[in-house]
Amino acid sequence: LFESMFLTFFFLCCALHGLSHGAACPKKFQPPDLPTPLPTSVTDDLSTWDKGLAGLNFTFPYGIGITVAYKGKTLLTKSYGSLYTDTSKFFRIGSVTKVFTAVQTFQMAEMGIIDLDKPISHYIKDVVFSTEALPNDRHRQPTIREIVSQMSGLPREAPCPQGSGCNLTNAEMAKRLRDDLWLILPPGEQPSYSNLGFGVLGNYLSQIGQTTFADYLQEKILNPLGMTNSGIVYTPEIIQNLAGWSNSANYTLWNSGWVAPAGDMYTTLDDIAKFHHALRGNCSKVFKYVETCNDFLQTSWAAKDLTYFQGLPFEDTMLPSIHSLLVSKGGSIPIDETNIIRSVTSFNMFKGLDLTWSSFLVGNLKDLESARFGTSNVNSGVNPLLSTLYKFATTNPQLPPLPPSPILKKLIGQYVDPSSTPTNTVTRCVSLDGGQLKLGPKQFKDNLVPFEFRRALKNGNILTVVPYYSPSASCRDDVLYAVDNVVVEFIVESGNVTGYRQPGEGFYGTTFAKLSEEQC
Repeated sequence: LFESMFLTFFFLCCALHGLSHGAACPKKFQPPDLPTPLPTSVTDDLSTWDKGLAGLNFTFPYGIGITVAYKGKTLLTKSYGSLYTDTSKFFRIGSVTKVFTAVQTFQMAEMGIIDLDKPISHYIKDVVFSTEALPNDRHRQPTIREIVSQMSGLPREAPCPQGSGCNLTNAEMAKRLRDDLWLILPPGEQPSYSNLGFGVLGNYLSQIGQTTFADYLQEKILNPLGMTNSGIVYTPEIIQNLAGWSNSANYTLWNSGWVAPAGDMYTTLDDIAKFHHALRGNCSKVFKYVETCNDFLQTSWAAKDLTYFQGLPFEDTMLPSIHSLLVSKGGSIPIDETNIIRSVTSFNMFKGLDLTWSSFLVGNLKDLESARFGTSNVNSGVNPLLSTLYKFATTNPQLPPLPPSPILKKLIGQYVDPSSTPTNTVTRCVSLDGGQLKLGPKQFKDNLVPFEFRRALKNGNILTVVPYYSPSASCRDDVLYAVDNVVVEFIVESGNVTGYRQPGEGFYGTTFAKLSEEQC
């Protein structure tokens, strides 16, 4: 699944930068560690961003918080403005909550409690959506994967009673879903942003797991990550310490009720930084298997101009200048029922650069356009830092570290095509050079291609790797022959490697048998 995501990214790079016979496509890279003390160029970029935020002059009282990290190391955490004077204050994060609901969904799939490719009605028969508005050949229920990917065809909002704060039980909502709501698009056809969908996930998946969303969130996600200042249950103490809260008599906390899993969480800058850290690399702090992480971060839909992607609850944007996708999620929610003071959150990850940052903005943002404009002002300072870090990453590339595994040494050796003849023996070499796995024809043993892992052992007998970079000379060749997407599957039987294959037809479908454990 990650290969599929990378191929999308790969074609995107080429489309935006032009295909030519002589220019190789942008290479993948492993961002290097920054020296201590930080390079002047990095501290200058951070200082410029800091001064820019301090100098913002909105026409209303406001508060800003920001936290920035590179490779898990915090570079900047600070608050600005009269409404957010202390970074320990709680902040409502709106739809960024959806990322946590998505984590719950994938954790439950990983535990075998649910199947992502089945509809909710497979587990709770009463949760069905009318398909009467769809073409006759499209009458099916959206799968859990389609709901979490915003590809469900569900309408944006839940059918809540007016003025209730949507304080409904799961059974009451299920009746409304059956009787008062229908799919507006065929499932899987195109993105359709839906708060309802994440209410469905958070509430009904929790019911399947015999818990509540609030309890699952606390016990399975927040507590293990040490996010002790985050949650979805608002005590009087939490409310009093919310950024933007006023003790005015007419202030009543905005309550999302049943739709809370779509956007009702609170957190702090320090806690959101912990969540960023948990989603780095293979997401090992939140998922057990690397395949789950790859699946979680996979894009599910691309715009025709190849600049915008939909991936789970994330809204991904391509930045051609650094050959990387910005994985982001925005959120906006009123602080109280008067809907005058809103909090806006921007959650961002450049996976390629291992740069993460989140920003909070609270103030008199009366509409979403004002909120977007304000967030844009806050986030624009990241651009110089991105350029600087990209230069470091591409000037000082580092190969990705291999995961510790006893099976690695067993991959080393010579492999032969069983159909070879004595006069035409086709031999491949697999070696470990400086801790890096390399593979290629024996005649090129001094110039083998570095490989990296994409999947761990699958069903105990397959180990999948892909090239770390494309060995071809041109971007055109990369695209035509999909060199950068070659998959090699090592075959493991009773703990021993017996051969490897490249899935496909003809030459690429050949299975090479292990000839010896002698390194070329």
